[in-house]
Amino acid sequence: MMPVWRKSASIWTKRIMIPGLLLLPLTWSSTLSATGQERDMSRIGKERFQPAAGVIHEKKTMRFETLFGYSVSQQSKPFEGSHVTNVLNTAAIDTGNPHVRLEIVSPAGRATGRDTLLNIAKQNDKAGHRVVAGFNLDFFYPAGMSMGFQITSGEVMTTPDNSTITHMAIMPDGTVKMGGPVAIRSVLTAEDGSTIVLNGVNRVREEKHTDHAFIVSDRYGASTLSKGAGVEVVISPTASDGKVRPGEDIMGVVEAVYENQNNKIPAGKFVLTASGTKAKWVKDHMRAGKKVSFRTDFDQGVNEAVYAMGSANNQDGKVLLQGGEVPEQILDMSDLKNVDHQPRTIVAIKEKNLHVFVFDGRQRGYSDGVSLIEAARYLQSLGMEEAINVDGVGSSTYAVRNPGDTQLTVTNRPSDGADRPIGNALLVISDES
Repeated sequence: MMPVWRKSASIWTKRIMIPGLLLLPLTWSSTLSATGQERDMSRIGKERFQPAAGVIHEKKTMRFETLFGYSVSQQSKPFEGSHVTNVLNTAAIDTGNPHVRLEIVSPAGRATGRDTLLNIAKQNDKAGHRVVAGFNLDFFYPAGMSMGFQITSGEVMTTPDNSTITHMAIMPDGTVKMGGPVAIRSVLTAEDGSTIVLNGVNRVREEKHTDHAFIVSDRYGASTLSKGAGVEVVISPTASDGKVRPGEDIMGVVEAVYENQNNKIPAGKFVLTASGTKAKWVKDHMRAGKKVSFRTDFDQGVNEAVYAMGSANNQDGKVLLQGGEVPEQILDMSDLKNVDHQPRTIVAIKEKNLHVFVFDGRQRGYSDGVSLIEAARYLQSLGMEEAINVDGVGSSTYAVRNPGDTQLTVTNRPSDGADRPIGNALLVISDES
């Protein structure tokens, strides 16, 4: 279909046919460059305070002059106009402050399960370890596990098959690294020296997984929840505490081999669950009493991280800034993901400090949401050096401890109308009273 153009005042409107959708108007201001850089980011109002030493919270309402007044969400309709309004909560965390640290955690310390941000914060709050702020983090499956990878206190909680799109790592000295893809390799070795490549840690083996093998620990749950034909092997660790750590060989002995599904995961032990050709390999090389070992490695220095996450299997998990520059793929306006206005949670680095941005959206008259192009350009204008987009829409939640309070308060307006149970969270911890 040929595009139809019409001119009205200073606004150009282009109508295009999107496959599978209705004819939608996309609007932008003729005063803007094709890259989408905002010229008008005027503050309508703001509030700012320090919930703890080394942490600054700020909330502000901003008006963006924008390229596209557009949203693909079912809750929001396409809207015309050259401006969008955004309510933005931000936190700046001084990673060099000795009284503050960052942690990536899951509900109740499990790889699966979902809970609200406030409940996750309460589970981790105690004397000398006060949670002063918290934010939603990675995209997650309905069962609650991260779609990418997660490392908590040096323990691998979950991994995808072999790589991620983005990553953020908190190093032993408290500094934060972030950027693009991380390669992941998990290998299991039998006593006879034969090996197979694992497809992930703490993942569900489903019927669609025809030639797969996963290692699950008791962090995963009571049983494997596996489906379809396959083999499951209980492994008892011989020289570890039953935790998977990056770059560390886990030694064990085969305790039992089952040819049925959804077996129990004994406390402190592992289960190898396999299908197809990998199930055949298991039957050929693993017997009760035989020794076995496995390990998981990450590149980009993530093996040394204390806490880390990496987004995978979601098209919104994108790098927004790299070395202070906006990647070309973010500026590609033919990709509707880049021009879609949504609630978003974004993490960024500036001068080694971590900044978290939570944009509200899907609430016309209050906050429209931000596109990836607008967010990237805005962060660039603030001097941010690295930035990635993490989970957003109804999951975007920002909580902070207000002055004089003993618990966190959600200061943004999640677009679901209530706090959505999430799969993991980034917490800001203070050792002060």
